[in-house]
Amino acid sequence: MRAIEALLVLVVLTAWIGGFALILRNLRRRKPRWRVGVHSRKDGTMLVQLERAGERPVTFRELPPAMDQIDFAANLRVAVEEAETQAAELNRR
Repeated sequence: MRAIEALLVLVVLTAWIGGFALILRNLRRRKPRWRVGVHSRKDGTMLVQLERAGERPVTFRELPPAMDQIDFAANLRVAVEEAETQAAELNRR
């Protein structure tokens, strides 16, 4: 009876340690996710960029500073939505 209990404890501990090792391995392999960033340059140009930790940002769209406010807001909204769609597509891979 004591041998069965010892074997059961050994199996449970082995499964627990194995599960912990698998979780750590999976966390280490996970790549950072793409996200959208909106930044401005010193000259007033707005940049919509795809960003990921450890990599250079990819400029998705540039909006010039001398735009009409309504056009600027509409173009910025569309650019951000398109960049978010692109980021979601890249994150699925």
